[in-house]
Amino acid sequence: MKNKFFTKSSMRIILFNTFTMLMFYAAFNVFFFLVLDNQLERQVDIALHHEMDHFIQLVALVDDSLILNHGEELNETDLNELTEHPYFLQILDKTGKIIYQSKNMRYLSGIPIHFPLYKDNLTFVNYQVDSRNLRTGYQPIYKNNQLVGFIQLSTFKSAGKEVLTNILFFDLISFPLVLLLILGIAYMNAQQYLAPIRKVIELARRISASDLSQRLTYKADDDDEMGQLRDTLNHLFERLDRQIRQIAQFTDNAAHQLMSPLTIIKTELEFVTRENHTHSDCAETFQILVEQTDRMIHIVNTLLILAKDDSGRLVENSIINLQKILLQLKETYPERVHLPEIKNTIFLRGNNDYFLMALQNLIDNGLKYSDDNTPVIVEAEQDNGWVHIRVKDQGIGIPDKEKERIFERFYRGSFQNQKPGFGLGLSLVQSIVRTMGGSITVKDNHPKGAVFEIRIKELKLV
Repeated sequence: MKNKFFTKSSMRIILFNTFTMLMFYAAFNVFFFLVLDNQLERQVDIALHHEMDHFIQLVALVDDSLILNHGEELNETDLNELTEHPYFLQILDKTGKIIYQSKNMRYLSGIPIHFPLYKDNLTFVNYQVDSRNLRTGYQPIYKNNQLVGFIQLSTFKSAGKEVLTNILFFDLISFPLVLLLILGIAYMNAQQYLAPIRKVIELARRISASDLSQRLTYKADDDDEMGQLRDTLNHLFERLDRQIRQIAQFTDNAAHQLMSPLTIIKTELEFVTRENHTHSDCAETFQILVEQTDRMIHIVNTLLILAKDDSGRLVENSIINLQKILLQLKETYPERVHLPEIKNTIFLRGNNDYFLMALQNLIDNGLKYSDDNTPVIVEAEQDNGWVHIRVKDQGIGIPDKEKERIFERFYRGSFQNQKPGFGLGLSLVQSIVRTMGGSITVKDNHPKGAVFEIRIKELKLV
């Protein structure tokens, strides 16, 4: 047996989940780096702004000229040497001319001046000087509400870049472990996804035609997909169980129904083959043989029609004259069946013999389940392009809980158990009526009995 934990389906799920989580991991890292870089840049900007506020205090305006008062701030090492976190200071007049540079500017080839400068805003820009990344801030200088110059202050962005580089290095080192973790999670998810399917497979292996009692017990909410799969399959197993039991019952009933006329035929043939029989004896025997043969032909025809319906070959497009059908029924049922007199010619589309058989089945059912002295009434009427045919009896009736199931194949209700049959008559009627584009329903007759109503579209001939 192949390893059930690494099937093609499970591998597809594992690879899909792994790819999805890796994409999410990569997107998260890119987002994290962008946010961190932005935050580190903001910290540099805050430090530059803080230092520029100090340097503005050293600038004075004398006779419309800028003068820089030398204070302790200008003697700081970060302004004079190339330290770990240096500051490069340039003071500009309002035309962009440099009037002061910090001493550590000698270590650089020169910092570009962003001109024309923003007069009203504190501005930060990025420069690359001598293969070094600089963050530079510009702040306007106002004296007596007049713009007199600008402060340009720069520093290296290397500290922030170093943090990002360290994080990237850590990501690369830890990636194999992250990949193993993602694969483990994907594997567990795949097993979780496939667990109910494997239960279905194991259950299907245990199920046989003689034992359909097994059911799925997978725990899931009814509105969850797995819960719906469980309930759908359990309903399927229930239907299969019911159908197989019905087929088994049908087999017993059909064997009995076919054996009974065959036994009678055999007995009568043995009788007629003996010598010294009168003509009347032979005539009676032949009549019995004809009746039993007709009974067998009816059973076989029913099975053939249902088989054609299952294969989709029951569709017929011939024209049926309802008046002729009713005349045939009058000849078949001279007593106990009240048939309507139809003045207008009514046409239907379908198979004449099949439709006649359907009406005969309904009438036979009404006669079978009614007392000998009660009639079966057939009605027919036209209504807005539809034809309604009702077969009413005054028999034992049909319980409400069984009305929905009496058209199921092989189903025999509690009211049918005392009568011969094998549960195909009403199913046959429904198949024929549906093929003609109609429908059949059943309801109670009053004061007792049942009413079967066929509703079929009338065929209009031009």
